[in-house]
Amino acid sequence: MNWLLILDLVMVALLAATVVSAVVLYRRLGRLRRAQDDMRALTDALSASVQRAEDGVGHLRISAETLKADVSQADEIVADLHDLVERASAAADRLEASIRQTRSQQPATTVAPSVEPTAAKAGEDAGRSMGVDSDADAIPARSRSERALIDALRLAD
Repeated sequence: MNWLLILDLVMVALLAATVVSAVVLYRRLGRLRRAQDDMRALTDALSASVQRAEDGVGHLRISAETLKADVSQADEIVADLHDLVERASAAADRLEASIRQTRSQQPATTVAPSVEPTAAKAGEDAGRSMGVDSDADAIPARSRSERALIDALRLAD
């Protein structure tokens, strides 16, 4: 009977060790399940972040295409402005040549300003009352070169 008692005690010890290891294993499995839930939440958050990044990339592509179209349009406008500047420069050169030619054909006399006497007298009276010199306010008649300049500007339009 001694052997049976010793065998029973060994069996009890082994069963006790099995129960202890089962409890430890149960706790570890519980921690693993919690870690798995945390991992699932983390992967869901990562998936949502990836989706937002893909949406952002799509918006960036659309913006890049729009920007490319705007840059293309701006390049066309720059080319048009360059052409306009060249044309304006050529017109200015022609105008300058016309003015030089007109000046070289004019005699060296100066044109005296022509002002109506009543308007000049009224301007002098008003200028004196305000302390302004009436000669500086008088409007001279247009010379031939000024008229040629105005005509050339009208033709350039």
